[in-house]
Amino acid sequence: MTVATERLVNDFKEVVREGESKLRDVSRDLSAKARERMTVSVAKAKDTCKQAEQQLRVAAKRTDSTVRQHPYAAVGVGLALGLLVGAVLLRRK
Repeated sequence: MTVATERLVNDFKEVVREGESKLRDVSRDLSAKARERMTVSVAKAKDTCKQAEQQLRVAAKRTDSTVRQHPYAAVGVGLALGLLVGAVLLRRK
């Protein structure tokens, strides 16, 4: 996994941890029913985070494998995308 992908996964995990911490602080002032809904929401967010992490890892491995198998094509695609983005940005001005 690349450094950027690892950073993205770690940042996503940190957001979930911070959100969970804030929810715990807020939930002290809420009713039991609201607290239960928050707990369910946090569990769903954790599951979503795990799924996103797995998908990101798979995508990163596939991308790495493809780039290693076809380095010149990867450079060509990167160049073409760069030119396309540049052309779009120049037209907007």
